[in-house]
Amino acid sequence: KQEFFNLKISTTGQRLYEFTEQTINWINKNNFKNGMLNLSIQKTSESLIDQENADPAVKTDIISYDSRQNYKETSIGTAKPSNYNLKKVKHHFINHVSIHRDYNVGIYNKESNKILESIFKKKKIVILVGGSGFYADSIMNGIDDFPKVENSIKEKVNLIFKNEGIDKLNSILKKYDPEYYS
Repeated sequence: KQEFFNLKISTTGQRLYEFTEQTINWINKNNFKNGMLNLSIQKTSESLIDQENADPAVKTDIISYDSRQNYKETSIGTAKPSNYNLKKVKHHFINHVSIHRDYNVGIYNKESNKILESIFKKKKIVILVGGSGFYADSIMNGIDDFPKVENSIKEKVNLIFKNEGIDKLNSILKKYDPEYYS
């Protein structure tokens, strides 16, 4: 069962530690054992959270839910944390897999749940940062299992796309699943 609470924090905009202290006090006051706190921060970026990662009392892992930072080969346009920050604080799902590996939100969800379970055995707080709402939603609300798609089917679809284009794939979809197509 999920419960949602609103916690409004006023800061002077000087650093992340301003709200981590207030957040810890709020967690302790409400006697939460563990859980997930999703912070919506205005006028800042996830890189600030990466760089500051709170004060030493909060020091915790960071889980990225950015679907592009996940890949080792993608650095341009992804705003990944610097190597310095990656060494300073344990990050999960940054440079995690190769673009040549089949990877999707279903796999991410299973892996992130295992990591969260492990972290919550030792710590009360996990910081989630990212830019892919679908990945974030999979952590907070779960996701249905994805069926396994055989490589031969993927290869066939890619070949049709390469040789005949997206219009051909759309016509096939319309023929076999008109409801989804429309």
